[in-house]
Amino acid sequence: MEINLENKEFQNALELIENTNQTFFLTGKAGTGKSTFLKHIIKTVSKNFVVIAPTGIAAVNVNGVTIHSFFSFPLRPILPDDDDIKTFSKGSEKRSVIEAMDTLIIDEISMVRVDIIDAIDCSLRRNSGNPNLPFGGKQVVFVGDVFQLEPVTSSKTGEYEIIKEIYGNPYFFSAKVFKKINFCTVELLKVYRQTDLDFINLLDKVRIKEISQIDLDKINTRLISDKELINNEFTIMLSTTNDIANRVNQQKLIEISSKLFNYNAEISGVFDESKYPTDIELNLKVGAQVVFIKNDSEKKWFNGTIGKIEKLEDKKIIVKLEDGNTHDVEPVVWDNIKFQYNRILNKIESEVIGTFQQYPLKLAWAITIHKSQGLTFDKIIIDLGRGAFASGQAYVALSRARTIKGLFLKRRIFTTDIIVHNEVKKFAKSYNDETVIVESIKQGKELAENKDIVKEIFLKNPKLFVDLISRYYSLNDKLIEKYKDVWSWHSLAIFNNQPLSVESIEKFKDSWEWDTLSENKALPWSPELIEKFSDKWNWNRLSFNEALPWSIEFIERFSDKWDWEGLSSNEALTRSLKVILSYEDKWTWERLSYNEGLPWSYFIILLYSQKLDWKKLSENKAIPWDCKLIEEFKDNWDWSELSSNKALPWSIELIEKFKDNWNWNKLSSNSALPWNNKFFEKYLNEWDWSGLSNNVNILWTEQFIREYEEKWDWRLLSFNKSFPWNIEFIEQYIDKWNWLGFSSNENLPWSIGFFEKHEDKWLTDEKDWRNKRIFMFLSKNTSLPWSVKFINKFPEKWKPSEPIWKTLQPYVDDKMIELICNEKEKKCTR
Repeated sequence: MEINLENKEFQNALELIENTNQTFFLTGKAGTGKSTFLKHIIKTVSKNFVVIAPTGIAAVNVNGVTIHSFFSFPLRPILPDDDDIKTFSKGSEKRSVIEAMDTLIIDEISMVRVDIIDAIDCSLRRNSGNPNLPFGGKQVVFVGDVFQLEPVTSSKTGEYEIIKEIYGNPYFFSAKVFKKINFCTVELLKVYRQTDLDFINLLDKVRIKEISQIDLDKINTRLISDKELINNEFTIMLSTTNDIANRVNQQKLIEISSKLFNYNAEISGVFDESKYPTDIELNLKVGAQVVFIKNDSEKKWFNGTIGKIEKLEDKKIIVKLEDGNTHDVEPVVWDNIKFQYNRILNKIESEVIGTFQQYPLKLAWAITIHKSQGLTFDKIIIDLGRGAFASGQAYVALSRARTIKGLFLKRRIFTTDIIVHNEVKKFAKSYNDETVIVESIKQGKELAENKDIVKEIFLKNPKLFVDLISRYYSLNDKLIEKYKDVWSWHSLAIFNNQPLSVESIEKFKDSWEWDTLSENKALPWSPELIEKFSDKWNWNRLSFNEALPWSIEFIERFSDKWDWEGLSSNEALTRSLKVILSYEDKWTWERLSYNEGLPWSYFIILLYSQKLDWKKLSENKAIPWDCKLIEEFKDNWDWSELSSNKALPWSIELIEKFKDNWNWNKLSSNSALPWNNKFFEKYLNEWDWSGLSNNVNILWTEQFIREYEEKWDWRLLSFNKSFPWNIEFIEQYIDKWNWLGFSSNENLPWSIGFFEKHEDKWLTDEKDWRNKRIFMFLSKNTSLPWSVKFINKFPEKWKPSEPIWKTLQPYVDDKMIELICNEKEKKCTR
């Protein structure tokens, strides 16, 4: 079949592959040219492709390799982030191929189990050089038809139950990775295999199981008698199981009285049995019916052509086709390939590691429906036996026929034979969404453009580069080692996105900033780790760290090293009275008094009333606050701190009861009070207006603000996120606002227009230290109109932050990091 580039769907798919890095699903009903398109892009598009498929035979047919062999996956259900998903060593052939690969094509995707997709995502993240992006930043093209044969999951082995519990269904599109990407589907619509529009229409209805009894009756007109079955030459039977197909073929061969000839395949190198395209020992007799399993270069026959053995000799086979022509058939070679990376040409090449040479024939009185997927026959007999048992099985069988006249049924097709699961139908509703496809193409083109801009940003602001990569990127040990004089070891120690291993800690023990490392909550903390580096830890900071494996035994083991001020503040210590009693004389009671991790009770407060710091206790939100407790110790409390404590049982009655004790400045900013208009007016003369200006729970309206316009603290109002913020309101009081407050306020009506209109306010004189903080606050503001181009407006001013990293992250990988470090190594310092 020739590729038709005027076809709109072909154009969309080609655009996605040629000009973007977007992952997508290429689908289409049987005979729409998916395989032809695949061959076309591999031949014509200048990208590094790797092709994989779920089975050995499918892989050989597309000059690819199997999924499991390429990724070295275990032969069992694979959990997301499974420990058995291999990280290939840096510099290994497999790692080099994955890193150099631009596009991964997965053929026959309908038969790929859902957990395999998440495993591929995990493997590509671990091995591609970009662990932060779905599929490691690689383009993945899924090819197939989910209405055809489904993934096999066995209840006997427990696969079905595991997959159902984790994913709900076995279909590839249910993988968790797709929640993180804009995934589009291009469906090829024009059918090339069949030309009879009525037959195509019938097949469409079977495919999606929207078929009437009238339609079924039309199909069942193809029912034939046993007598007709016997006389139907050049016709292949499609059966539901291997046993049936093998039994039919062997029985038919036995019935032929002529001499049996054996033709042995020649195998060289590595060629697994699961990949054999035909029998290693081909047993034939004159008169035997065979099917060609490979296209002829001179187009004398095609994959799926049926013939009869006309003549056999020791090294010669002549086959007669239905049109009466006879052809000498020569052995052909199938290659078993391995992908390898050519560093000089920066190209992925396929190396032939084994060959299988045999006549391109198989006995063909019968074949399984499963093995017929992808083939086309002029005449078929479908034997569903006791009934179809898998989704898509009936559709695959019926759609192998080129015409309805070439379709024969051994028994009727019933509605129960047509199995299509609801999950498949629901997923198919997203096909050919032009809006999603156009957006995906646009995003893909922007990706390439933005990648160059990100490089420029990093080159202009090397400190931003160093801090962002040190904080958020999952650097591997080799990159850390290679550029160890570049990184911020402070950021690596406290922010690093990838949990540090004991090996990494040991490897770089002379480089770590150990004070900071002692605060890291993501380390694999254990008594053994602490013991191993006991002379390097900062024990004060270690004592504050809530991630340590705290217990009385653990405290005792290092009792002479702890900083008890830190332990007294640590909320992760075992919460029991026993812990308090055990170290009564060691605690720093000021710190202990505001520790909210203790099992606070009236009894503990009473027991230690002479030791507690009542100012700190007044701040503590974990105290079992009630009016009785407040009353009993009213002479001990620090009423200023108490006034700002949000955990008190606030009510008008409580405020009235201790009206003369409260600090009204602190009370005014306490958002936990029962704020409403009546409550506000009741104490109008008591309120502190600076405190009120900072309060997020007041019922803010523009009218309310205007009414007390002269009383507000406009600096604090600028920080307040509960305002009814809008452009007009901001413009009305433009001279009153504090722009440092604005820079951190995420509830402003942020847009490119708003930012640009007040650009002079953000770029005020930086000699004033307060103005220097504007871009620090802006950098952390998640509501800014973040984009690569927006960041590039002021590349040298931004500070490292999560919003900036999330914006730049999709474009950063190991290659870019090495490029920036190599070009600007002298400037990439802390």
